[in-house]
Amino acid sequence: MFDASSIIPPALVPSGVADDRQHALAQLFGEARAGIDLGALVRSDPMTVDARLLPFLIREYSAQAFIAPDLSEHIHRRILKNTWQLKSLHRCDGGGRRGLSLLGARWL
Repeated sequence: MFDASSIIPPALVPSGVADDRQHALAQLFGEARAGIDLGALVRSDPMTVDARLLPFLIREYSAQAFIAPDLSEHIHRRILKNTWQLKSLHRCDGGGRRGLSLLGARWL
């Protein structure tokens, strides 16, 4: 009846709508979904994600306070990768030093 590409498991289809049209529609959706890499939509590694998604990650990570739009893509990625550490050190000397090091600052 259904094969592995079906998006809707047969057990979830109410008997009142389990007709040939519904089965065909479920099969069609399953086949269409099989051609989409859903994992690509949930990958959020800031070092490897498509650059077009970086603005969305900035909002998702609530990193607006740490990132200026004029910074390079590489800096955006480094800051996003370290957002949780920056937040834990926020308003501390260590946080300032860590933030500056992500921007490339070096000191003795």
